[in-house]
Amino acid sequence: MKVSICVIIYNHGKYIRQCLESILAQQTDFPVELIISDDKSKDDSVHQVNSLLASIDIPPQISIVRLFHEQNMGMNLNWRSAIERATGEYITIIEGDDYWEGTNKLATQIAFLETHPQYSGAANETRVLHMQTGQYTSFTAARYKNGPMPEAFGMEEYLASDCLCHTSSLVYRNVFCGKPLPDLVNTSMTLDQAIFTLFNEQNLIRYFNEPWSVYRVHPAGITQSSRHRNIKLVTQNQIQMFMALDKATDQRFGDTLKNKVKKLRFELVRIKLYLPHMKRWLLKNLRSQ
Repeated sequence: MKVSICVIIYNHGKYIRQCLESILAQQTDFPVELIISDDKSKDDSVHQVNSLLASIDIPPQISIVRLFHEQNMGMNLNWRSAIERATGEYITIIEGDDYWEGTNKLATQIAFLETHPQYSGAANETRVLHMQTGQYTSFTAARYKNGPMPEAFGMEEYLASDCLCHTSSLVYRNVFCGKPLPDLVNTSMTLDQAIFTLFNEQNLIRYFNEPWSVYRVHPAGITQSSRHRNIKLVTQNQIQMFMALDKATDQRFGDTLKNKVKKLRFELVRIKLYLPHMKRWLLKNLRSQ
């Protein structure tokens, strides 16, 4: 198998058809494994998947794997089950409310990686679709502030920018094919960062300045929901995650992950000092209303 596409679904009934149609529109001449992993959605996501797949002719090079879980596993285990099921030489992950644009994203990225073995993966520009306004913005431009985005980047640039590229844009060499992911992914609150770190084995990613993927921002999305989580708890979780990642990757990134932990610890101190003042300010304003 050349490439595994992991589609992660939870309550994406409104959007999953567009996601799958964008994948099936890709022009490929190599075997593709399409893994559709639904985490016991409460809406009609599974119906929408089955309805679409029954209504079209699936290209012969594409094999479909349906992972429709009988019980809700949670986001992390849903990701893990799909990734560990993948048998492709390459792997890409997309959530069911996002989608790809154009027809040559996958073929272009795979062709590059086939001829450039020093790269761990390939990414591309992502357009952010703000559902409440209908406006599009650039995912990368909002994070990279040092001029034009370079054609290649590594772990240091990725962490400095708070996730330089969106998950839907990335294609990795599947270095975990046939092997389990480390258990740290089960509890990570920033799972995209954990996956990027684990699959970035050679610390080099090719960036294509082409808007081949769309990240949909809406109130029910994972990222939007996570904004309401306890920032102190998330920061503590990230500290533990990057310490575990440094060990799991045999410290291949030198001091990069250690320095990230130091910055997070400093941020945690700042949060602990700031939160009591914020709470008092909120209470004061609520009482005055």
